[in-house]
Amino acid sequence: MLLGEPIEISGTQTPAGGVVLTLDREIQQITEDALDRSGFPRAAAVVLEIGSGAIRACVSRPDFDPNDVAAALNSRDAPFVNRAFSAFAVGSVFKPVLAAAAYAHGLEDFSWTCSGSVTVGGVTFHCPKENGHGTMRLDSPAALANLSFGQGTLTATPLQICAMTAALAQRGTRIDPYLIAGIRARDGAVTAAPQPATRSVISAEAAAELCRALRRVVTDGSGRRAQSETVAIAGKTATAQTGRLRAGEEIYNDGFTGFFPADAPRYAVTVLVEDGGEGAVSCAPLVRENAERITAAETGEDPVR
Repeated sequence: MLLGEPIEISGTQTPAGGVVLTLDREIQQITEDALDRSGFPRAAAVVLEIGSGAIRACVSRPDFDPNDVAAALNSRDAPFVNRAFSAFAVGSVFKPVLAAAAYAHGLEDFSWTCSGSVTVGGVTFHCPKENGHGTMRLDSPAALANLSFGQGTLTATPLQICAMTAALAQRGTRIDPYLIAGIRARDGAVTAAPQPATRSVISAEAAAELCRALRRVVTDGSGRRAQSETVAIAGKTATAQTGRLRAGEEIYNDGFTGFFPADAPRYAVTVLVEDGGEGAVSCAPLVRENAERITAAETGEDPVR
């Protein structure tokens, strides 16, 4: 296959045994369609089921043709890399983690004055708003606290970010995500995989407050392009520096992570786009489309053909 040799198929019967995955056909197809229609050549998306940790969709782009592997060997877009399981600079989607740590240390009433920049260790970090935001609190409607930039050597995979988001939606309980549901024997019997590990990572009260803040990000903040008329979405945008330049301009990786419906979460979804501009522009609409179509499919209004 690597040399481009044709594949010979013998027999047409589906094997009776094999690995049973957690992927949901409709949700997987909806997620693939959203990334393909976006036109972004390098992207990834993960959908986790709230309450179970099951991965219902996992997409990495670009894809490759398994019948012609040789054609993808020299592609500069690295189609063999599964971006959903690869680490990237996380950007602002990491801010809920720092906000959770602040709550855990009793800093929910902490306030500070954002003047537009702050110098730490001789390095000046600038706020996206040149003149600053003035006096802010942790749960300000304007944005989550700017406690960390999520840049530099701090990296995480889209799957890890999605698991973090699901933990907030699950009232502070983290369930390890899993992809293998079980093993099917030749007689058709399925042996279920062990249950994923579950543990409390933050208090239910802190998680609830952060979920309310993430909802405000979509209704009043940087995530407004994820706002939907049919399903309530909560989430956080990200635009992460990569340190790579093109024509003198830095290349950014963009992201959005969230959950829906916001008042009774069923799914967490994370989207990553390499070199997409801004997460609020490139990724938020993709999450909105995913949430709307998944919700419609579950009510029979949007069947996947």
